[in-house]
Amino acid sequence: MQEAAITFIDILGWKGIWQREPNPIEKVKSVLTEALKLVEVFKENDGNLYFTVANSIFKDLKTEVLSISDTIVFITYGECNAALEFQSGLAINTITSFLKINLAVRGAICYGKLQREDNVFMGPAVDEIAAWYESADWIGVFLTPSALYRLQYNKITYALNFIKYPVPLKSKGKFKTYCVNWIIAIEDRNLVQSIFLNMGPITPELAEKFNNTLDYFDQMKENLDYQRKKEIE
Repeated sequence: MQEAAITFIDILGWKGIWQREPNPIEKVKSVLTEALKLVEVFKENDGNLYFTVANSIFKDLKTEVLSISDTIVFITYGECNAALEFQSGLAINTITSFLKINLAVRGAICYGKLQREDNVFMGPAVDEIAAWYESADWIGVFLTPSALYRLQYNKITYALNFIKYPVPLKSKGKFKTYCVNWIIAIEDRNLVQSIFLNMGPITPELAEKFNNTLDYFDQMKENLDYQRKKEIE
């Protein structure tokens, strides 16, 4: 087995999506293509300062992008902090890309030992991520305990990618952990609400997820605005 960060991202409402969306498979493939492009970008170094720094952190990582029906899987082999940072960027890009095509996702990131052959996975990291990735009652991606307890937050470079938050779970209260801060890519609340409205009939179950997501959005936006104000001062 190898040590790796592994992300499972579940597309909400996949059952019956063929009745609502004319070409859902093509939409998913377009998001996967964007993720693969992002993986390749960080292998390059074209002199841009941002990518020079990113390349120095991520150059030794190996990342795989997979899909199993309505689940997107990212596996990044390498040092824990770097792998989790890289996965956070992939998750932010994936969440916002799906939102922009009127699809919602939730998921989780863990770190540990796993083995993969084709689309068959096994190992303690796989068991953990399978138990957590569908547990949240919102739109977003968070660190499971194995990733949370290993992450050295004071040593990461892209600190804005992570934020501490009590994640609402479907049946067991809340779990306080680091989440990927996807609002740095979509800061317009009205845009997020309009995306929700385009997702079809909003059932009570879906409304609860949306409300939990907007609560998260509001707090993260407030934190982001405060940080920017402090930087100006």
